[in-house]
Amino acid sequence: MGRLQDGVSIVNELAKKVASINDQIAGMVSRGQPPNDLLDSRDQAISQISQYVSVTRVNQDDGSVNLFIGGGDRLVLGAAASTLGFASDPFDPLQQRLSLSDGGAITSSYWCVLLGDERDGPAVLSARIAVS
Repeated sequence: MGRLQDGVSIVNELAKKVASINDQIAGMVSRGQPPNDLLDSRDQAISQISQYVSVTRVNQDDGSVNLFIGGGDRLVLGAAASTLGFASDPFDPLQQRLSLSDGGAITSSYWCVLLGDERDGPAVLSARIAVS
């Protein structure tokens, strides 16, 4: 599970980065300042996230973006980022599921599928299977 844990950690850091940049962009937009460099940084972070999970982007009027993964579960909503982690499978406690939590409460869980080998790069999340 080492590569999977590494991928989850990277996605979490990038999601926090996107949320922080969203906050800065919204502030600049409200002051009438162009956030061009921040937009580029955020787009790069989103592109990196998409290397690990399938992500849907929804642009907001204040210049921020919301990011959704799996079956539409929020990863980033404005200046707030949810957290990917691991939780025991309720049907098989020896197995782990990838989970998405918001403020400590698990909101969704997923089967974990790691595609390819070390040379192929990361693929962390397959399909949503249950809402806890």
